[in-house]
Amino acid sequence: MKKALLFVLKTGLFIFFVYNTGIFSYLSNMEKTPPPPRKTDRGRADIDWLNEKYERALQLGAQYGPEQYFADLAEIHLKQNQNDFDYNVSISLQGFISNLNTRFSDNFYRIRMISHDYEVNAYLSRIRNSQAKYDELVNPGSTAKQAAQRERVNAKGYWLNIFFTFLAWIFKQYLKNFLSAFILLWIWWYQEQEVVKINNPLSFLVCLLLYPIVIIRTWAMRLNENTKYLVMTIEYRRRSKNLFALFSDNELTELKSAVKTKISLTDFRLSLEQRGLTINHALLPALVVSLLLISLPNKSISRQNTGSDSNCKQIKLLQNAPPSTSVNFSADYDFANFDLIIVKADTSPFIIEKMINYLVDYTEKCLNGHRKQLKPIPIFINN
Repeated sequence: MKKALLFVLKTGLFIFFVYNTGIFSYLSNMEKTPPPPRKTDRGRADIDWLNEKYERALQLGAQYGPEQYFADLAEIHLKQNQNDFDYNVSISLQGFISNLNTRFSDNFYRIRMISHDYEVNAYLSRIRNSQAKYDELVNPGSTAKQAAQRERVNAKGYWLNIFFTFLAWIFKQYLKNFLSAFILLWIWWYQEQEVVKINNPLSFLVCLLLYPIVIIRTWAMRLNENTKYLVMTIEYRRRSKNLFALFSDNELTELKSAVKTKISLTDFRLSLEQRGLTINHALLPALVVSLLLISLPNKSISRQNTGSDSNCKQIKLLQNAPPSTSVNFSADYDFANFDLIIVKADTSPFIIEKMINYLVDYTEKCLNGHRKQLKPIPIFINN
């Protein structure tokens, strides 16, 4: 119950933080363009119109210059802005534009290769003039806006004003999220100390005043620890005999202790090799299995068959069962009369359920083999 409540509080704080940044307001105020229409001719007229422009570019050949290219481009984009292209044509519209651009680029490349510098400069001037006309047609008033923007950038104190505006926005966000940071730091304190009362209010106050640095540093440290733990888990799993074996409490404690230390991954691999744990599995399968087991529910149980054999004993699959420790089996145990089941959460995605079923089938096959020839397996037998 406590974990669920803490999870809800953290989720609420995250949503409140995102809300304060103004992302929701920005998304709600975005202009939503209507979807392209589905015309009765399925875009045949639009395709013929585009093909005429491309055929004209082919006929002009070397004469297809910047004036013709930007004029065609302006007509296409104006028609697109008016949402006048069929849905099927709008999907492949960029391909038609790329064909026109290829014709124009080939002509420009040819001029650069065979012409003098003054001819190339004249051609570049034509490109700039044609592009300015294109901008004015597609976005009326854009030329004046660009000129005004250049004047503002060149004005004295422009970048200083930008800097102060940014600082004002940062301070505003700092004040907006101050209460959220207070609650989050208190939750972290409670999770670590398991008490509500703060023993050192002065230290807590300093952390609260510097909460952006404290929170970012804490997240970075936890991300580094979780990543290091995942990598070490993969390295440990690659050296286990059974790729799907669950780690024991001692092994989990060892991994968590190694994460807390400053041992490098190279030294960790070397220590495993010195203990005689050699690599038995490839990296990719170990990575997939590790990520899968992390995402699976933690509840795993087993049950007996309702058979008539009174000597049938219950076998329970535990998360703390050692994967590489020998288990002494008694002759009284009947290995033929039990079913291994895994409890799946109702909210598990479909793909996870499929993977769980695969793991169950795989485990049953392994157990069938162990019934004939007992080997160390990750199960615990209740007396």
